[in-house]
Amino acid sequence: HMPIRGRGESLATMHAPCTRWLALAICLSAAAVAALTFDQAVKRAMDGDPDDSVLAAFWKEHEEAEKSGDSNRIKDIKIQLGSLLLDMAADADDSASKTAMFKECEKLSKQALEIQPGNIDAEDNLRNAQNQLKTGGGTKKTAAKPTSTPSLFADEDDEDEVKPPVPRAKPGPKIFSDEEDEDEEEDDHVGGGGGGGGAAQSQLTYVEALSKAQQGDHGDAVLAAFRRELATANQEGDTSRRVNIMGNLAALLLDMGNRSPTPDLWNAKYEECIALAEEALTINPGDHNAKMNRDAARRNIALRAGTEPPPTQQQQQQQQQKQQRRSSKSLFEDDDDDDEAPSPKARPAKAQAGKKKRSIFDDDDDEDPEDDDFPSSKPRAAAAPSAASPRSALPVDAEDEDEDAVLLSRTTMTYNEALQLAQSRKVDKTVLAVMRREIEYSRDLSGPAQTANVMTNLAAALLDAANASPVLEDFVRMYNEVIEVSEAALKLDPTSESAKINLRNAKGNKQHRLGGQPEPAQASKTPKKQAAKKGARKGLFDDEDEDEEEAKPVRRGRKGIFDDEEEDDDDTPARTPRPLTYHEALQMAQRRESTPAVLNAFRKEHEEAAAEAAGQITGRLTGIMTNLCALLVDMGNKWPDSNEAMSMYKESEQLALELLRISPGDVTAKTNLESARKNLRIQDPRLTAEPGPEGPFTLTRAVCEGLEVPPELLGQRATAMWQSHFSGEASAPADKVQEALSWELAECGPRVHRLVQDGDFVSRLADDDKDGKITPSELEGFFSRPQNSLQATVREELSRPAAATLMLVMVVKNERAHLERSLPKWAPLVDYWIVGVDDKNTDGSEELIQSTLGHLPGEMMTVQFDGMGPTLTQLIQRGLEKYPNATHGILADADFTPISTPADWSKHELDLMTSKHSFTIWNEKNKEWRRMDWIYRNIPGVKVIRRTHQTLEVPAIPGQLRYTKEITFQVREYTGGYQDRSGTKQDTYIRWLEKDLEEMPGDGRTVYYLAVANLLKFMSGHDPHWQVRENGPTLKNALEALKLFRECSQMSSSSSEQRYFALTEAAQLCERYLNRFKEAEEDYLKAAEMDPVRADAWHGVGELHRKQGQYGKAVHYLRKAAALVMPRRNFGQNEYLYICTRHLSLAKAVQKHKKATAADIYDAKQSLVIALAKCNPDQQGEVEELIQQINAKDGSQTRSEL
Repeated sequence: HMPIRGRGESLATMHAPCTRWLALAICLSAAAVAALTFDQAVKRAMDGDPDDSVLAAFWKEHEEAEKSGDSNRIKDIKIQLGSLLLDMAADADDSASKTAMFKECEKLSKQALEIQPGNIDAEDNLRNAQNQLKTGGGTKKTAAKPTSTPSLFADEDDEDEVKPPVPRAKPGPKIFSDEEDEDEEEDDHVGGGGGGGGAAQSQLTYVEALSKAQQGDHGDAVLAAFRRELATANQEGDTSRRVNIMGNLAALLLDMGNRSPTPDLWNAKYEECIALAEEALTINPGDHNAKMNRDAARRNIALRAGTEPPPTQQQQQQQQQKQQRRSSKSLFEDDDDDDEAPSPKARPAKAQAGKKKRSIFDDDDDEDPEDDDFPSSKPRAAAAPSAASPRSALPVDAEDEDEDAVLLSRTTMTYNEALQLAQSRKVDKTVLAVMRREIEYSRDLSGPAQTANVMTNLAAALLDAANASPVLEDFVRMYNEVIEVSEAALKLDPTSESAKINLRNAKGNKQHRLGGQPEPAQASKTPKKQAAKKGARKGLFDDEDEDEEEAKPVRRGRKGIFDDEEEDDDDTPARTPRPLTYHEALQMAQRRESTPAVLNAFRKEHEEAAAEAAGQITGRLTGIMTNLCALLVDMGNKWPDSNEAMSMYKESEQLALELLRISPGDVTAKTNLESARKNLRIQDPRLTAEPGPEGPFTLTRAVCEGLEVPPELLGQRATAMWQSHFSGEASAPADKVQEALSWELAECGPRVHRLVQDGDFVSRLADDDKDGKITPSELEGFFSRPQNSLQATVREELSRPAAATLMLVMVVKNERAHLERSLPKWAPLVDYWIVGVDDKNTDGSEELIQSTLGHLPGEMMTVQFDGMGPTLTQLIQRGLEKYPNATHGILADADFTPISTPADWSKHELDLMTSKHSFTIWNEKNKEWRRMDWIYRNIPGVKVIRRTHQTLEVPAIPGQLRYTKEITFQVREYTGGYQDRSGTKQDTYIRWLEKDLEEMPGDGRTVYYLAVANLLKFMSGHDPHWQVRENGPTLKNALEALKLFRECSQMSSSSSEQRYFALTEAAQLCERYLNRFKEAEEDYLKAAEMDPVRADAWHGVGELHRKQGQYGKAVHYLRKAAALVMPRRNFGQNEYLYICTRHLSLAKAVQKHKKATAADIYDAKQSLVIALAKCNPDQQGEVEELIQQINAKDGSQTRSEL
């Protein structure tokens, strides 16, 4: 670490043992005389002035962070405190103090790595502390530089600007990046025959040699120290350290070869460099620096031997043109002639107006023209992919105009490689494109903190590039992007000091370099609509143009919720307010500003949607019906006139019933229906007793509950039904009438609805002449006659006791927390129970089970767990022996908690002639669901197959009409089960699944879940990106998962949904972690072809192209995804994808697509309306921002033109 200059007496100068030194630091944290705030202490440290009060403030922040329990805050202060200790130790005179500081830094760094394994700052601090401890801490000299990497607070120049901190996530030390401070004296050449002042030593330490190499001293003593360190690393068997030293030694040899005057000398150095690089590549095939050093040495051998072919005339002309342009060269022009010279050449001067503030990636090396332009430290391409992870870029269409898309299609560079290049100040357009793409993936995978970190790194890279660019348009554009990205980062992480510094520096540098000049004109946008009049409300998609003159402020008094929008009398002439657009009304309704104007706008939209649909069911129509239904309930609740409120509730009820006829499972419609009816009963107490004569509510309730109603009213209901479904027809087929009746009674309970749907219900009871057709008079009689009627049949069904009984079957181990929640919900639903308790259970679950279920017939068994299949089969067999009167059993995990209750679910749904029943399982956040056929007929021969991801096998029942039946029963599955808490869940699952596969070779289900277990093992280890980059220990699990997923997709023994998800999972693995983008596209498209009516794969391939900047293709696929209706599937559905995610993705792609058509924009608007209504509150800001951006893109196109 570089020493910090200009400090006064430090704690490190006190001759005290470690315990006294630490105690004093802690005492100082409470001392009023030294009470700096943490921010002040950071500023002092960054300015190179950390004294006792700075250290005390850091220790105080450390103590407060540990009290807070915030792991990120604890990790950050441990890293920063470790860096400060390294810096202070560098200036300490006392070896005991040095050692104490280095040990404390080592301890803090290890603790930080326990919180975030792989953190590069912590690894750097740990390595430097251990090196110093190994070498005894070095000897204090005038300008000692004991390690190769600057600390977080190292100050390497005398500029007055505030220096930003090093970014939190950065790769390891650069190869010989210059850390020289031109204001300090050069180090004495210890052991190398150099100047005077320093005590001569027989040998340089590796740290001293590394410091000298960074200063450009490439003497034999430095080379010898490097070779000794490599020999030590070889003896110790430390592979990581060995590869690092080999890289530094290769770079040193390359630099020495460049400076060697004779062929025998330079060839020897180049050949040794090549040999070291080749050896490093055998250990780590993805070592970028080794590849660069090897290639540079080979190229320089050829150049200096004269074996390189002479340049062609065209190449000579290009070289001359390049030299002519050099004085005003654009940021991204490649001047690679300086890569291949036999000796280093000076870099071109940077055109800049005065000194520029630095980004968080700046080094301080603009003084030496030689050290940055060697082939060893000037990469031009991405590193070669490792053999374990062959990367593949995604080809781009020729017509795609996005520059990032073209660049990404030509590279396999990863984000970490781009970050390394950025930190080495080797920023080009490809580096920036890769970093922009990483922001999109971070949003999906890593959360706000990591996204803000990636944004900050991109801003730093852009700031470096802008500072280096002499071209006005280039640097202004990049400064503007730094400002935009930094502001976005601060929204996600308001405490990010790096983002604040980048933002401040970008604004300052831009202003300084423009020197009062106006910014270059930006490309003109699509013409916008004529500006709206001042004072008018803006619609959801109105453009943002305003009149040039400033609108006068309008003074308003407090308004009631139904006040009109007229302004108070002032200088503005009175005018009639324009009607609200639907989008404006929707925004007001969401704010609970429900006025007559809002209701009128909703009704107008409903009329337009119905006219546009022309008798068909469209998404626009059902969307406005749902919104209007909710608005009417909201307005009825506020309306002062009870009669008008009743009318609103009844209208809402009608709309909800119509929606349920369209989609009987519409949860929102059911909720609105329940709200309307509840409010109707509150407004009119008569409706809670016998039904009255008015309104569809009373008649529907009468039918659903089999109540006694005057026959003429039921006849009127039959007539209304006929007019609704068969208007003008003399008769209709019985099955069509039964379907219509099912729609009419969709809101009835499951028993009545099942009764109406089953078999020949209508033809048996309503078809009096048995001709297969129903007439209006027959339907009226079916509703209203005393016997053999709809009412009589419903009444009989509701009075019939359930023939089925249900037995709960469960196995538990240390699940008391889940059982406390779930068992009270199971108790009123089941008649018997069998619970197996693992023989290693220790949490007292037995007492809880007995106290909650003990009033029911049941048994608790102690089991020796050998996977789910064998254990559950044992419990099922015991249940059949003990309780043969139980007609059905249900398998449930301890974390399954019933959503259904006896009030809304009945065992009448359980069919004695059906082998299995499937029910619905919702996830904890209520966003995803799947169906599980774990209700079985309690008969001999039932068993559970497989130790995990088990299946239930039930014998067929003679004479049965169906084997499996779907029922309305629902449960919610909570996280945090025993296996989740064990920390070895995936290892256990892999072991079980491999054992199952040995017993059932070629079983597609087992192959699928073995792939899933390997994928989750890879994901649950240390940072998956690090695993791929460094060939980490769980990379093999990722590659095994990919192989198994693709095997599963080809296996006929896999279900169609398993094959589908095997392809989408393989695609996501390739896209998000392995950088195999072409393979990801192929897998997504195979899945989409397999099940084209499902949105998952279309959305996946669309998002893949969007993140690669290929917006034309992205819009094509995302429009497909956004247009689909969620199909019925058993394997599971991501419902949030359908109601929100796909719509946001489409809007993002259209907003970026420069050639978006009118139809694209229209679809994006429709998607944003849905997103505004359905997405979570934390995403509403993003939706609003997209609305504004799509507004600006819309230009003058009107709805009629669209």
